[in-house]
Amino acid sequence: MLWSRAVGHDLAASLSDLLSIGIRLFIGPALIVALRAFLDDEVVDWVLPAVCGVAAGVCLMGLNSLIERRLSWAGAAGFIFLWSAFAWGGLLYVDTTLDPSPGRTFPVRVLDKSEGEHINTLTVTAWGSRASANDVNVAGAFSRKAHRGDTVCVYVYPGRLNWPWYATDICRRGK
Repeated sequence: MLWSRAVGHDLAASLSDLLSIGIRLFIGPALIVALRAFLDDEVVDWVLPAVCGVAAGVCLMGLNSLIERRLSWAGAAGFIFLWSAFAWGGLLYVDTTLDPSPGRTFPVRVLDKSEGEHINTLTVTAWGSRASANDVNVAGAFSRKAHRGDTVCVYVYPGRLNWPWYATDICRRGK
């Protein structure tokens, strides 16, 4: 059916079918980008990136609905979620990966740690805009090396999109 439409002169229907197939192929990569951002990126404030992701998702859904006119409300809601997850993950990737700044260093003391199956956290003393002790997510290998009472560093970066983000690691010499 897709082939006969593409060969025929019903261009709008062909574009609609191609877009429909493309979106279905896009579901996996979109969710992977969002999951990687959720697990890898530590943003100081999640509100603005989330709002921007949803806004981008709604805009992309609007573009999709101009071409794909036979989408139900449930389908539209699902695609808004999908597009928003992709946009949010992509924006966080740009914010953290393309940030050229050296960042600021905050030495902190480890108060406690928690190792989970997928997420490991350290409870550390106050740093930057955090006025009290708080949890920071860390990689499993780093979590196993850090112990209660150790000093580690929280590196805070302004972000390429001006969404501050941080990373926790051993303190580098000279910092």
